Amino acid sequence: MSGNGKPETLEAAFSRPQASGADAAQLLTTLFDSVRPRPITDSDEAALRYRQLLDFLAAHPGHCGTVREAFLRLCGEVELRGFFSDSGLLPPTGFFSELWRKITDRLLPRVPDTASLRGLVSVIFHNRNDHRWLAEMPGELALEFWRCLDMQQAHSTPAMRRLLDSILEACRVLSVRIAGMGLDAEIRQVLPQEHEGESPFLAQTEELACFVQAYRASLEDPQHPVIDERHLLVLLDQCRETLRRVQTAALTRGTNLRLSYLLVRLNQHIGRMETLLQLLAARFREAPAQEAVQSWAGLVRNAICSENSRGSLRLHFSQLLGILALRVTKNASRTGGHYITSDRAGYFGMWRSAMGAGLLIGVMALIKIMTAKLNLPPLIEGIAFSLNYAIGFMLVHVLHFTIATKQPAMTAAAIAETVSEAGGRLREVERLGQLVIDVMRSQFAAICGNVLVAFPVALCIALWLSHSVGNPVSPEKAAVLLRDLSPLHSLALLHAAIAGIWLFLSGLISGYFDNKAAYDRIGLRVARLSWLRRLAGERRADALGGYVDRNLGGLAGNFFFGFMLGMTGTFGHLLGLPLDIRHITFSTANLAYGAVGLDFAMSAGLWLHCILGVTLIGIINLTVSFALALWTALKAHGVRISHAGALLRHVGTKFVNSPMQFFFPPRKTADGGS
Repeated sequence: MSGNGKPETLEAAFSRPQASGADAAQLLTTLFDSVRPRPITDSDEAALRYRQLLDFLAAHPGHCGTVREAFLRLCGEVELRGFFSDSGLLPPTGFFSELWRKITDRLLPRVPDTASLRGLVSVIFHNRNDHRWLAEMPGELALEFWRCLDMQQAHSTPAMRRLLDSILEACRVLSVRIAGMGLDAEIRQVLPQEHEGESPFLAQTEELACFVQAYRASLEDPQHPVIDERHLLVLLDQCRETLRRVQTAALTRGTNLRLSYLLVRLNQHIGRMETLLQLLAARFREAPAQEAVQSWAGLVRNAICSENSRGSLRLHFSQLLGILALRVTKNASRTGGHYITSDRAGYFGMWRSAMGAGLLIGVMALIKIMTAKLNLPPLIEGIAFSLNYAIGFMLVHVLHFTIATKQPAMTAAAIAETVSEAGGRLREVERLGQLVIDVMRSQFAAICGNVLVAFPVALCIALWLSHSVGNPVSPEKAAVLLRDLSPLHSLALLHAAIAGIWLFLSGLISGYFDNKAAYDRIGLRVARLSWLRRLAGERRADALGGYVDRNLGGLAGNFFFGFMLGMTGTFGHLLGLPLDIRHITFSTANLAYGAVGLDFAMSAGLWLHCILGVTLIGIINLTVSFALALWTALKAHGVRISHAGALLRHVGTKFVNSPMQFFFPPRKTADGGS
């Protein structure tokens, strides 16, 4: 950058002699200033400008040498090890310590450490959003940039020797960290048998020490034999295999945030060390150029993007979401399998369980209406509504009933895991298509079971009460209940979306507590309570502990879901915002209570308007909760659906050819098929 803050022309930048590391950094800054797009997120514009820079360098071979010399001058004068051992890797401080660092750095930015390559990255890429276009840059452009510099010409220079020494030191640092993380108490708790014999985490440190010693000797004396890096890579692969076994064991034994963070960080360190070893070994290969340049370009780009985004709170929370999502959706996906039926027995069982939930919700809706008539203070009223919801939903769970709107948050995780098992792409279209059909059919059964029972139950209760003790719903209250169902005269659809968000969050809460029950062995701890064993006996205490172990997630999710529903209106009142919730099954029951309150003095248009409102409320409930849950589950599994069109076409063809299977399960044929 020039003194007035405007980018210099490339010709002017190359005309100035590069006498020091500061001048070298100035040249590189100017180069990438010429690439930076306007606006910063326009990756196509960035790619076009990068291509123009490459064409400029190709047309001026002498300038390529100038850029190469500038880079080597930096390598000879600044600290390099931290760039290779830290950039792009999760820090050891943990999520919340790192969050606090980012916040304080945002309020009071740090002075870049220009004595290190990590610090110079923030000088060269001085726009804090540079990572956004760098991450989208085509990889072949970065490869072409480094090929243009032709670093092989500097093969034996002191700067290249210092660069290799720094990479060796970074490998030593990474090796010690890998050993420390691999022997951490959290991992030993999940997989204790792994530490009874020789640990690959310790073995790789010894092998690396021999590799580094031999490598440095070969730099001094080219005739000195070099230790093959392949044995070290085998040990690192064994570390990865142990890591996979820990992740598998954590599915049944559970995990916590620290262990999840540790596993991600350990995996990153192993990957970084493998990349550095490949770079080091390429020096002694007969044809190392292509492999070395490709590894180097990927490493530098990832490290630069990470350094540039170190202060990003959005990316930090996104990273946490990925770790947390993987932690809870694994449990939710197993629970989600219980909400998916594939045969007639399961289908009609879903109808029965949904009808049971509809019966209870018909009663819960009346309790809420009667509670509202008490005119309690807002906070007390919100708590009363919440307890009504929470106790009712927990009773639904205890009785093994099904609330239709609880399904999407669970089934989405099961679908995401199936997509993940298909390799991240929708290759197994037939299997995935059948899963989608099963989910839609199960959802249809649950909704119909809820609605078709909640309405007549509420109707019967209201009629019975009106003939025995008086109508529980006044005409004024009935008018309010029916107006709240209108998609045109109320905020019913917004309130339905809020309920969908709470449904999604309740699914995450269920997965969290299922995981916590497994990891902290809560069921066993409950069963071992001395007072419980004395009071109920050892057999009943063990049974209760087993029940808690299996159902803690479901109970906790329903409890918190009830409080989220019950307190939404209260918080809206306190904040002066029109916040409330609309739930399809409760709305169906409210339609019945409102009709009785008006003594059925409703026009056909009003009936149709209310039915339309209830239908749209249900669609919004299901769509919002399913979309959020599926997005979270796919993020957790690292899945990007690239061929969704094939799945949609397959499901569409199935619907055209056999629409009834989306609503009723096919009969089994004599040979066991459908």
